[in-house]
Amino acid sequence: MASRNYFKSLYTIFGMFTLVIILFMLYSRRYLYSSVSVVQRFKSPLPQCPTISSIKTTPEMQQTSTQQTNIVESEIPEDVKLHVQLTNDIDTGIIALRNITFQMMETINSQNLSQDLNNLTDSMKIRLRALEIANKGLKSIQEKKFQKLMENLSQKVQEAIKSSQNPTNCNGARKLVCHVKHLCGFGCMSHHIALCLSIAIGTKRTLMLKLDNFKYSRNEGWGSLFLPLSETCDVSSLNLTNIAEWEGKGELELTKNETVAKITINTAINPNSKFAANTLPRDLMEDVKKFHAYPALWYIGQIMKYILRSKSEISNQLSQKLNSTKIYPLVGIQVRRTDKLVKEAKLIALEKYMLYVKEWFDKYKMENIGINDDTKFVRSVYVATDDDTLLDEAKKMYPDYNFINDKSITAAASVKDRYSVDGLFGILTDVYILSHCDYVVCTFSSNVCRLVYELMQTLHIDATTRLHSLDKSYYFIGQWMHQHIAIYNYTKTADTKEISLKAGDHIGVDNRVEWGVTTWRGTNLRTWKTGIYPSYIAREYTNEAPYDLLG
Repeated sequence: MASRNYFKSLYTIFGMFTLVIILFMLYSRRYLYSSVSVVQRFKSPLPQCPTISSIKTTPEMQQTSTQQTNIVESEIPEDVKLHVQLTNDIDTGIIALRNITFQMMETINSQNLSQDLNNLTDSMKIRLRALEIANKGLKSIQEKKFQKLMENLSQKVQEAIKSSQNPTNCNGARKLVCHVKHLCGFGCMSHHIALCLSIAIGTKRTLMLKLDNFKYSRNEGWGSLFLPLSETCDVSSLNLTNIAEWEGKGELELTKNETVAKITINTAINPNSKFAANTLPRDLMEDVKKFHAYPALWYIGQIMKYILRSKSEISNQLSQKLNSTKIYPLVGIQVRRTDKLVKEAKLIALEKYMLYVKEWFDKYKMENIGINDDTKFVRSVYVATDDDTLLDEAKKMYPDYNFINDKSITAAASVKDRYSVDGLFGILTDVYILSHCDYVVCTFSSNVCRLVYELMQTLHIDATTRLHSLDKSYYFIGQWMHQHIAIYNYTKTADTKEISLKAGDHIGVDNRVEWGVTTWRGTNLRTWKTGIYPSYIAREYTNEAPYDLLG
């Protein structure tokens, strides 16, 4: 039975490996030789996906079935955007293949299978690294072209957010009070504020914060480390009684006639609104698609960048911490163990983190030093954790690695001491350093891990593959529906839990699926069938928010 399962996995990996190579060769041919026929193949028109409210009845649904092409590019008409999507498709395939390879290695080791099979998996890993390095080279060519665009756009977005939050006449301005009532840590609070700010920006309101239970720095509050969201309006000037609760539905703000509205957050919240996270202002869409595979993630990064603007003295301290830590190359791991394991996440062994750390450094060595070269280089790993025993454990198990950890931050992150000004600065330091690492391994069940991922998008053209989550896929609590768009026609395999898809179908994604898996779970928004589908037949889809930011 084990042997049969092994060879079934082997067939799967060969099939996916072949698909990645075909995509890579197809893209390389188009990019190097500007083949008109290939470009036209990927530009074949497909109908626009209807809105959720009308998805069952629109005539476009009947048109979808008549499409002859398997590739959808209706929302990406330009070659430069095609480049971003294809290289990201290759990255997605590589990540899935790597996970399969690691699973095969575990099976081989547990079953004591032959050395020939070990050699085969080692060979496959090397070829995967070669593909990833080549794809990275292609991406870097395009990234250089759009570096200035990204920087200018980021600056304009930051200026637009600041302008929206600083009205010249506060008394006459529309306002949104973000009232967080429940106990909430730093990562959790950052995401609640980001959700509120996203809605405030979209509805042309100034955001006012009322944080009843911000557990860190109770006396000084959020302002102990961070600049105020608004310099012209203050929540203390508001009478918070009899304020209407903000309501939205899709593209509508149902409380638009209320000058002051509030969002009350007791635990999680689902505003069911395109003003919320996981959408992108419509006037940014065309430009962001030129350089980023997940535009909504890029925008969340920009919102987080604005929220986490630290005071000048704090900013200087963070820079000093980074300068004393940053050794190139540097991989970061965030290992949350204490209270996180009570109900939010399962224990993941250090070995699982180091599996991906080692793979990253092996790829780095192949790219920068060579294969079978004995030249030594320092493999530095920044360790962010609330467990004061982890560092000694890591040094004992992996003596060839240089583990970096600030013991004062780990002590301040303990359950007993974390909710203080020192604890807040400690976790902010971890987030700051992790976001500047070359690669990060953590768990998306942690708000801090997701926050690091979001901030990484502000430091690179596209950092979607610079982090690996060991549990969930990326999500944002309170987000508009996470969607994929099918890029191939796919007929479900008989007697399975799969769903059939047509190129252009939109899929509501189940975010409980693990990161980097070979299959996703979701609902086809055309047929309303729910089930699993292969990861290679769909890509991220970002919905337009119903407003312009820069206009």
